[in-house]
Amino acid sequence: MKINDIFSFSRVITEENLARYIELSRDNHPLHTSVEFAHKYGFKKNIVPGMLVATCFSELVGVHLPDRNYFYLSQTLTFHHPLYVGTMITVSAMTEHISETTGIATLKSKITDKFGKLIISGQMRVKKLKSTS
Repeated sequence: MKINDIFSFSRVITEENLARYIELSRDNHPLHTSVEFAHKYGFKKNIVPGMLVATCFSELVGVHLPDRNYFYLSQTLTFHHPLYVGTMITVSAMTEHISETTGIATLKSKITDKFGKLIISGQMRVKKLKSTS
């Protein structure tokens, strides 16, 4: 990993993803489960929980960073716009700083929809794993 490296992938949050997240998190707020409730508050339809969308950052760290040898230390999140089930998103992060001493890298992270609208932004800190053998 080097400064200004960009890592990304795209995916769609499905109805099945939403149902499984609601089951695991027990976040069954009607904003996520009821189109009628969502309409009442100005949304086109029920929205995907922001924390479900944010779990995509975990995939970025665990699967898409080089050599798959980094683990999470922290993540900040700012939620900008709602996301609806079935919308293609792009999850990306750009390396801003790397400490050669500690092996900790700071990356600017974001999730955008297929139109480029910012859904979530933040900053992640990851640490490079060191082999003991």
